[in-house]
Amino acid sequence: MNPYIRNISICCLSFLFTEAFAQEVNITKLERNGSNVIVHYELIDEDRDRRYSLHLYSSLDNYVQPLKLVDGDIGIDIAVGANKKAIWWAEEELGQDFNGGVSLELQGTIYIPFIAMDGFEDYRGA
Repeated sequence: MNPYIRNISICCLSFLFTEAFAQEVNITKLERNGSNVIVHYELIDEDRDRRYSLHLYSSLDNYVQPLKLVDGDIGIDIAVGANKKAIWWAEEELGQDFNGGVSLELQGTIYIPFIAMDGFEDYRGA
């Protein structure tokens, strides 16, 4: 067993919203692939067009800063749906000397772009 990721657990799932919407995130599976951690989840919302900003945090810094070396369905502009996954490159982020346990937390907010360019093609010259 890889000592870098010996004790991975999901501590908490949190969403920070200003209004009450029917949404939830469910982690369906957590797996190790070598020194990487793969978090499988589903993002459920009654409005299928809503987008989210999701980030993965760890207990190593009390969930203050998001983990940096994460790929997959993570970051800004994440669509609602099932079969989502985030891959955390734990050994690269923590270094080879890390040998303790870590808890993970998936935090998200509704993603609202600063500027939306709807109908932009209508004003393009022919």
